[in-house]
Amino acid sequence: MNWVELAGVLQLVATMAMLGVIWVVQLCVYPRFADIDPEKFIGAHTRHCAGIGMVVAPLMLIELFTAVFLVWAGSGGWVQWLILIFTLGNFISTALIQAPCHRQLMQGFDEAKCRLLTRSNWIRTVLWSAKALLVFSLTIAPFL
Repeated sequence: MNWVELAGVLQLVATMAMLGVIWVVQLCVYPRFADIDPEKFIGAHTRHCAGIGMVVAPLMLIELFTAVFLVWAGSGGWVQWLILIFTLGNFISTALIQAPCHRQLMQGFDEAKCRLLTRSNWIRTVLWSAKALLVFSLTIAPFL
């Protein structure tokens, strides 16, 4: 296996893992923030952020590095460029919308911030879903 093939496999694994994570977060985790006892919210939210960060940070970095490497290597053509754009879109959305919401929620429950977090997370959910289809089309579909 060469470096391009290895990067493609790593991109596939990280993207599919993040696809599962983002859908669970979108449908199960964020909507339930409102159900947490307000007196226990800060602790529960802090544990969520610490735990999810340990899962998603390495996966997102793998996605970023492999997407950049594969574009640099000239692999995948315009589809790989689109994958890189979607990857950057997820980083931008996280940095500008979701992370600030989480920082504010660290101070205590805020119903409006929870709604914004859940609604805005659809940006990442759609981007990861589309990206997963593209990554699948480059790495698995040719072998079917």
